[in-house]
Amino acid sequence: MIRERLYGRSLASVGWRLAVAPVLPLFLARSWRRLADASAEQWPEIVLDNLSAISVFSVTLGVFTLVVGLPLYALYRRMSWTSPLLFMLGAAAIANSPALLALLPRPPGSSFGYSTRDCQAVVNNVRTACGWDLFFSALWHTAAWGALAGLIFWALLLVGRPATATPEAQAAEGD
Repeated sequence: MIRERLYGRSLASVGWRLAVAPVLPLFLARSWRRLADASAEQWPEIVLDNLSAISVFSVTLGVFTLVVGLPLYALYRRMSWTSPLLFMLGAAAIANSPALLALLPRPPGSSFGYSTRDCQAVVNNVRTACGWDLFFSALWHTAAWGALAGLIFWALLLVGRPATATPEAQAAEGD
């Protein structure tokens, strides 16, 4: 039953769920407090304001998730994996994949460096202990957001009727 719900969908149906899953936590985090403090009449304005504020980032994130996430979903489908934990781990890996670019070596002779607050993170192309601390804390935060997006994607796949549900399965569901 759960395998049919997770994998019995069309590619378009999976695609919109995959694109929405990472954006939903960002939207909720940005608007939750404002929605809780506002009256019901103000909600549409708050929702539109927050959607416009994260729209460019959301489109970029959605496209990246589709490009990387659809092959991963195809693997999960082929292996018949249905565990929400596996969906969370896969999404956390997808979320952290751009961070690997920060580990690529810089060109020789580059004097790249940056600091934040009272921490010199990179000095002359060498990451300091404080820099590694910042890097790994960002990885953990990104992995947590990715895992939440994976759980949302898994739940979105379970919502609704799968496209390939047979009339017998639909009748058994109604009983």
